[in-house]
Amino acid sequence: MKFKLLFLLVLTFWITHAVVYGQRSQSLIRKSPLGMEIFKEDSLYIKFTYSRMNRQKKVVFGGIVPYKKLWRLGDDEAPEITLTRSVYIENHFIPAGTYTLFAIPDTSQWTLVINKEPGQYGLFKYDPKKDLCRINLPLYRSPKNFDDFTCYIDTTQTGIDIVMIWESTVMRIPIHWKP
Repeated sequence: MKFKLLFLLVLTFWITHAVVYGQRSQSLIRKSPLGMEIFKEDSLYIKFTYSRMNRQKKVVFGGIVPYKKLWRLGDDEAPEITLTRSVYIENHFIPAGTYTLFAIPDTSQWTLVINKEPGQYGLFKYDPKKDLCRINLPLYRSPKNFDDFTCYIDTTQTGIDIVMIWESTVMRIPIHWKP
């Protein structure tokens, strides 16, 4: 009797452990590699993290990423931007902090969505009430096709641009600040 009870206790513990930690490790498995871009100048530090999704020979915009629908700008976690000082994106004031970025792609421009809730995975807990702002940005075309969703920081005369490229579609997020 004691052996059966001990066996059932161990079995219950093992099954509970496997289920709980199996689910936890499942959510930590990344489908796409992590990308990160960092800019530092004096007291301004900008860190942009995103997932480098691969299109795997599929049509991206108008295909796996539909037009006129909210998109998390990559795969896995929605990308985040951390700012140690207040900046401007276009003419929108963005206070220092960490924000999640989304976009609404279209054929000639995108709407960049800056959301005040960091740490979001996909669109599951997206709340439009937490949007700091929405900014319309023009699209550009690259002469080269990019299979991986690629981002980099480009220094400009007025600040920096976070440049996002996938296929031949390019979006530039212009960021500037006051000294």
